[in-house]
Amino acid sequence: MNLRTLLWACACGFSALPVHAASLSEAFEQGSTFGRSGNAAARSHITTTPPASTVPQFTATPTQSTYFGSTDLGGNASALQSACLVTPSAGSPSAQACAAINFTRENPARRPTFNITPTDPLLVRGKQITADPQSIVGNLAGTYTGCTTRSITTPDIFDKHFCNEYRVLERLTCEKTLSVEVRDDGLGCAPNTLITPNPRIAFIRPYVYVGAVCADEIRFQWTYGYSECNGTNASIVVMTTVPSEHPQRMLVNLGCGGTYFLEGACPDGVCNYRVGTEAHCDDPCPHGCCDGYLPEQTLATFSFTRPQRTYTLTDTWINQCAPYEARLP
Repeated sequence: MNLRTLLWACACGFSALPVHAASLSEAFEQGSTFGRSGNAAARSHITTTPPASTVPQFTATPTQSTYFGSTDLGGNASALQSACLVTPSAGSPSAQACAAINFTRENPARRPTFNITPTDPLLVRGKQITADPQSIVGNLAGTYTGCTTRSITTPDIFDKHFCNEYRVLERLTCEKTLSVEVRDDGLGCAPNTLITPNPRIAFIRPYVYVGAVCADEIRFQWTYGYSECNGTNASIVVMTTVPSEHPQRMLVNLGCGGTYFLEGACPDGVCNYRVGTEAHCDDPCPHGCCDGYLPEQTLATFSFTRPQRTYTLTDTWINQCAPYEARLP
């Protein structure tokens, strides 16, 4: 292509003629027609003759096939370049390949160098052509008929798009924990204090009285005082077993104060007791004789409500499920 033809092509590319962009179907049809037109010419050049009979130096096993899978292509290239330093004889199978290798190796030193300045006539003239191609080739409207102006109205295309949004099912676990605080409110009375009026029991010489004591178990306190017993007062606490529904009898020996009995029960938490003296000898002599035998004698009876310990329970829920419950419909 000469310079004039090149300039004409540039001018055609920059002309301001209106053009029409064909639709996809029209472009496909034009390309298909152009392809079919060249089938006949291309088919005449297709031959089934083996390449070894028409291609000089053709071989199905070239030495370069050994390079496939090699991990040292650089070493192979250096070895081939060294082998081509001695130019093969003309017509040998490696002559043309070595000519190309030697040309590539020596070309950088042989290639001439030159400088093109911005004021070079080739660049200056090229800028003038690209700035106003019509001044060079004239108006193409009267000479070129390949471009036509067409008006095509394409109707609006409406399309429907759908999308779905799903919430992924999750299996979540959480705990609701009940925390119970137990507060001991006590027995409703001061521990180890008498909860009944002391029924004072008058006897011949000593005086004795007994009363129920505030405790978890059923307790009774005996107190007596007598000057002949060293002039001191003494107290004895009698502790019963589990709250009894059936009468129980307990004996208390107060030394020189004598032996007493305590008998009673606490059905349904209401205690009824009686206290008295055991049957005994009236006036024993040193040799075991007895002036008279005195029978059992009830000295006093009394009742009281058995103290019961009470508790206050405070429930506190620790709910870790609240965030998940809020997501429920």
